[in-house]
Amino acid sequence: MRCPICLSVFLLGPHCIGHYGKVQNIYSLAKKLYLKGKSARQIGRTFGIGQKTAIVLCREFRNLGLISNCPCGKVGGHKGWCSFRFTKSDKRKAFVDQWHERTGKNDV
Repeated sequence: MRCPICLSVFLLGPHCIGHYGKVQNIYSLAKKLYLKGKSARQIGRTFGIGQKTAIVLCREFRNLGLISNCPCGKVGGHKGWCSFRFTKSDKRKAFVDQWHERTGKNDV
């Protein structure tokens, strides 16, 4: 979705406020999801926007000084395995178990 006047993609300037309520509404709702720790992919799927647009939107929030926290307790967007996502996914558990069997690390 683009602002019909300035054609910016979810980067709201002062001229956008009020004339395009839907963009403003999505922007504020996306900000709430970002602060709850949702990923750019989840935000994009929630509002039906492209993943790159959602990434730009999350980058905008970071540039504004907003910090999101992952449900595992780390800073949002952290690298490496996430304990929260690991506990939710049976496929990840199966992959790690299979990997440990192949490498001989069954004690973990």
